[in-house]
Amino acid sequence: MGFTSAEIIRPLVGNILRNGTWAHAFLCHRCLVTLTLEQLGRGYKDYEVRRGMDKIFESPEALVYMRAFPCAKCQDTLACLSAT
Repeated sequence: MGFTSAEIIRPLVGNILRNGTWAHAFLCHRCLVTLTLEQLGRGYKDYEVRRGMDKIFESPEALVYMRAFPCAKCQDTLACLSAT
């Protein structure tokens, strides 16, 4: 049985939101997809990461979901995730 895209992406998103430049910041779907693709490299397609990110936004679990919040990266007010 293989891994789903959300199972692979969730730890990376958690790492992005807990460490480094974006620690404890709120980031939107679009910015998280971009940052995740940068970490994954060429092995994953944009649509795979977007599909996994959709699942994470539907069920954020340990992450904090805000329906409308300014993204720390692009400054657009959108649905965002953060780690606390």
